[in-house]
Amino acid sequence: SGKMLEAKAALTTASANEINARQQVTSDVSQAYVNFKSAEQRKAITSGQVANATEGVRIAQGRYQAGLGTFVDVTTAQTNLVTAQTNDVNAQATLEVYRAALAHAVGMGVPKLSSSR
Repeated sequence: SGKMLEAKAALTTASANEINARQQVTSDVSQAYVNFKSAEQRKAITSGQVANATEGVRIAQGRYQAGLGTFVDVTTAQTNLVTAQTNDVNAQATLEVYRAALAHAVGMGVPKLSSSR
């Protein structure tokens, strides 16, 4: 009877451990998904910022060539473009890190890096 109680206690413990493990996996996958989606959104934002900064350089150069702007305006626009490009590269790197983390969380291994930039 003592062995029976011991076995029941072990079964109860094993069941509780399984429930905890399932909850942890669900939590890990959920967090990995949220991080990935957030990184995707950030990448979309930084891509838009690069496009805007590129247009800003084009406008500043046009104004300068037309005598309506200063060279400082051009260099400021170029600096803004470099900053936007740097942010975009960093966002892409973060996206790839979270893509790998999500794949790991769902047991898919590390996926091939995306080539979208």
